[in-house]
Amino acid sequence: MFRSLFLAAALMAFTPLAANAGEITLLPSIKLQIGDRDHYGNYWDGGHWRDRDYWHRNYEWRKKPLVAS
Repeated sequence: MFRSLFLAAALMAFTPLAANAGEITLLPSIKLQIGDRDHYGNYWDGGHWRDRDYWHRNYEWRKKPLVAS
């Protein structure tokens, strides 16, 4: 029983570390997520609000290079 309680406490202690990396907490009740849209339809990129046309002009899909082991 002690081992299961210890395991439960350890899991609860490390749960916040598994939170979404694209989320910024401004205040306890206000969160901003990377990729959110405002009421004008602009997207948040982590530094600026960008319109849809910006992403079509500037975004290009790039595959991660294969790393030789």
